[in-house]
Amino acid sequence: MGQFHGASPDKVTKMYRIMLLIRCVEEKLKELNIEGLIPGFLHLSIGQEAVAAGVMAALKDGDYILSTHRGHGHCLAKGMSEYMLFAEILGKVEGCCMGKGGSMHLCDVKHGIMGTNGVVGANIPLAAGIAFALKYKGEEGVVACFFGDGASNTGAFHEGLNLAAVWKLPVIYVCENNLYAISTRITRVTLIQDIAERASSYGMPGVVVDGMDPLAVYEATLKAVKRARNGEGPTLIECKTYRFCGSYAAEPPAVERLYRSEEEVKEHMKRDPIKKVEKLLIESGYLTEVEIASLKEDIKARVKDSVEKAKAAPKPSVEIAFSHLYPEREEIPVDLEELSGELVELPMNETIRITLREEMRKDKRIVLMGEDIGVLGGDFRVTKGLLEEFGERRVLDTPISETGFVGLAIGAAMAGLKPVVEIMFVDFAGACMDQIMNQAAKLSYMYAGQIRIPLVIRAACGGGIRAAAQHSQVLSSIFSHIPGLKVVMPSNPCDARGLLKSALKENCPVIFLEHKLLYGVLGPVPMGEYYIPIGKAKVVRKGSDATVVASGLMVNRALEAAKNLDERGISIEVIDLRTISPIDRETIVNSVKHTGRLVIVEEDWAPCSISSEVAAIVAEGPFDSLLSPVKRVTTPFYPMPYNPELEDSMIPSVKKIVSAVEEVMDIL
Repeated sequence: MGQFHGASPDKVTKMYRIMLLIRCVEEKLKELNIEGLIPGFLHLSIGQEAVAAGVMAALKDGDYILSTHRGHGHCLAKGMSEYMLFAEILGKVEGCCMGKGGSMHLCDVKHGIMGTNGVVGANIPLAAGIAFALKYKGEEGVVACFFGDGASNTGAFHEGLNLAAVWKLPVIYVCENNLYAISTRITRVTLIQDIAERASSYGMPGVVVDGMDPLAVYEATLKAVKRARNGEGPTLIECKTYRFCGSYAAEPPAVERLYRSEEEVKEHMKRDPIKKVEKLLIESGYLTEVEIASLKEDIKARVKDSVEKAKAAPKPSVEIAFSHLYPEREEIPVDLEELSGELVELPMNETIRITLREEMRKDKRIVLMGEDIGVLGGDFRVTKGLLEEFGERRVLDTPISETGFVGLAIGAAMAGLKPVVEIMFVDFAGACMDQIMNQAAKLSYMYAGQIRIPLVIRAACGGGIRAAAQHSQVLSSIFSHIPGLKVVMPSNPCDARGLLKSALKENCPVIFLEHKLLYGVLGPVPMGEYYIPIGKAKVVRKGSDATVVASGLMVNRALEAAKNLDERGISIEVIDLRTISPIDRETIVNSVKHTGRLVIVEEDWAPCSISSEVAAIVAEGPFDSLLSPVKRVTTPFYPMPYNPELEDSMIPSVKKIVSAVEEVMDIL
């Protein structure tokens, strides 16, 4: 390939310029950190500039990147202005994320920078998702995903690479192996010599290159890009590189010496990629030493100007902290909760299936993903028949790989699709909780609204099927505790239709909880356009003596209890929350003001629960209206047992609800 590995002298000069810019910016950031001007964490990549320069030289403007907490260089190489980077890291409103992201969370969608990420390895399945969306839409772009050697031992690495390979997605996975994950040397935690060896496990090429040579990185990336654009799938490129500075900018030398010696660092500094390319350009006669010196001065002056401008930039107003959490939803075509079309008696699982089918016919951005949802139609047959109608392109059976396919769905949503993911049992959400709470819930906020995540995660929840402790949980309070998520739980087929249609209009992630015992329950369902507002509870039974608040299956039991009590002259008002988050405070408060008594029924544990939140709402609101203490009917604070009699004793029953009402009525 010659001295320039097939790159033109202009291309090599551009790589050199990028490396100089990255080095200059990061050295200035280190100075600012020492001056105490940078709040929070700062991770530098001084010495690793060749990887960013080489990879980006092989990409086009329409390609995308995702990066790590050590991502300044990747962002600068992809086109982010140094001013926007400095302003963000200094916490200024003119930063790329309006001061909400900082050093670890940079984003510039206009330049294809889909975010740097503070969670090691988390961006790997996200990259597969963006690549999935590109392939799905027939676009030419590719995605370059950067991560360190430490990420290669995470589940997200293995699950993300496997999915990208199986579905032949246009991703270039770039491992920057600088030998250390903070202080832990790779040889202490990984037995194989090259991380790239792992690529063969997934049927993709694995390439090892000198990460201190931007031309070698460029050459390897060109081949990987060509393969990706040709529809042949992903490549793993391992760049053997080295970080000249400590793991974080303020790391004292004494701490750094605990895990690597000064001699080791000096030895690697002899391989400085900037000096290597500088020498090559001079010896080739393409640039003179005077031109090199002038180039350095230009970059130094440019960086200095950007820093001064960023220092003088305004700080964000306090209001900025309360923006970009829930992007505005798509327009809903009819009045909310207005019944239209023929009413048909249907079970809830069939209602959800019909609604998904209708929405998929109208909107080609909707794709379904999950374990066994295609051929089998899901464990509860909710997606039965959809594979035959829409094909494997839109109904995708996934590996048993929640982190992988949920992360992929998030990435696909970032790139413009509307994935509907099925987690077979809500209990399994624990396997992918980082993707839900740190990625789906936070990215739109961290990146100041530059991206949206229109994602619905469906999950079967609740007990009653004798499946024991790991298949019988509700967990609604866990999701509801996380800002950025919306959480709904229908209690009947009609609401399932209206809430699902509304969820598919949201531009934020919606957790859609479906109680297993409700799948076969029949109810009238409107066949026309029907939407239920997310965030609005419903008084499903009016009464005057006490309010009962419930959701999901517990609404039906509360209604049955109310019917029993009515025969004794006790009038119960029943509220179906429908949306668990954001919770409808107004409806609860107004009801309790009217009845003066409150019972909360929840098929979940009491500590830190939805029932706790409802009780707090009343304590903060119409407390003076209460005629008796609030009573909660919940599942005892134990895992769910297998034996039918034991399980039934745990779940709130009609009898327990009646007893609770009697207690607040003081008629025991």
